[in-house]
Amino acid sequence: MSNRFSAISLGLLALLSAEGRPAAAELLQATAGEQGLYSVRISEQLIVRRIGSEGTSIDAPQSSDLYSLRPTAHGWVAGGHALTDTGDADLLLVQQFEGQLEMLPLPDKGAGMLRGQPVVLVSGGGLVGLAWVEGDRQSDLQVWAARWTGSEWGETEPVSGPGPGSQLALAGAVLEDSSWLLVWTGFDGEDDETLFSRKVQGIWSTPELVHSDNQVPDITPALVALSDGAVAAWSWFDGSDYRIKTARFDGQDWTVNEAIGGKGSVYPTLVSTELGAQLLFHSVSPETWTVVEVDATGLLSRITSLPKSTRSRPLLLGPTSDEVRFAWPSETGMIDDASIRNQPWEPLR
Repeated sequence: MSNRFSAISLGLLALLSAEGRPAAAELLQATAGEQGLYSVRISEQLIVRRIGSEGTSIDAPQSSDLYSLRPTAHGWVAGGHALTDTGDADLLLVQQFEGQLEMLPLPDKGAGMLRGQPVVLVSGGGLVGLAWVEGDRQSDLQVWAARWTGSEWGETEPVSGPGPGSQLALAGAVLEDSSWLLVWTGFDGEDDETLFSRKVQGIWSTPELVHSDNQVPDITPALVALSDGAVAAWSWFDGSDYRIKTARFDGQDWTVNEAIGGKGSVYPTLVSTELGAQLLFHSVSPETWTVVEVDATGLLSRITSLPKSTRSRPLLLGPTSDEVRFAWPSETGMIDDASIRNQPWEPLR
């Protein structure tokens, strides 16, 4: 199987279907907030909860799934996808506001038949916007966005024009200056690259590369806001294996760090903390879950790894002074003390 096919297949699965997910509870952790907010799928229900809470159940068929989750001042908001009556993929937007669950209206479509990978954008404790990918097929996906006024969606905005191939694996955040920042994987005609665009004063910048151009795949980026900027992480192919690369955005430019992680390091996620962020990924050799501490300036400071005894992704319970806390949901979606594993930090060499 080629590297190109592998990367795109992962994106297509996330966009169009929840088929093939493991039978055990699958976890999606909110990328912001210290409240341990996460969602899991249990049979025909998507359950969103915080550590120690009963949670909220969303009746959702297996063809639907959540893609992004953010806390708000009055609850939370989530974006996902669901199949329409005609079998096309479209957006799913759900909000919990002061204990009440509601389905939000969808922004107007662009020209594409299929929509997915919605990234909910939150600022000031509330939903302010949404970004998603859209197209008629995998090979022509583009990035779109819309502003939320509090009661309805503004005009649908094209973020990226047509490319020589697909644009997917979307991630985004609202920065401290209220600008919107998006990153995604785009095919440039030779291989996949990590692209970004920023919306400042209502105008989207022309998509550019986060890193210098290369001839190897750069896939599945993650992104969180930091003080005065943001940090991104993605999987980069070094010629024989995937490793993790990170980059700090200072409001103007990106600074790319050296690659980290063992062989086959993939699926990076970033969770912001009061100290900066935690970067989680798993590696094939050695078979581990790894967490790297990112400080408020975007520098990588400490690391820890835990042998991978389950395929389920762990929840990160927030930073402590000397260790990382991992936890896994049970078959009912609950996280209890018995599932928590503590690992000491080590210096990042």
